[in-house]
Amino acid sequence: MEAWELALAFFGSFVAGYLGSALGLVLGTLRLPLIVLASGSPLAAAGTNIAISAAAAAAGSARHIREGRVDWRIVAWMAPPSMAGAIAGALLADDVSERLLYGIIAA
Repeated sequence: MEAWELALAFFGSFVAGYLGSALGLVLGTLRLPLIVLASGSPLAAAGTNIAISAAAAAAGSARHIREGRVDWRIVAWMAPPSMAGAIAGALLADDVSERLLYGIIAA
């Protein structure tokens, strides 16, 4: 990875993390193309992006929880199906062609 690519990935990740925490979005769609550029594989980028998103979401969530800005009733209803969908997506990821992933990421 060239120095400019590393700098772009670093800056882009910071912006995505900042906006994500401020706006309540994970914003992996901003970071994903940078990871594809760095890794060269959309499938590896998808997994890497989810791991980064989990770390960023945990950091942002901690502050929102401390400030009392989390509706735990909604979390209880929406987290389980979200987690089930995430597990299903991860299990089926190998069945998606890289060409299709490149097309989706580029869109």
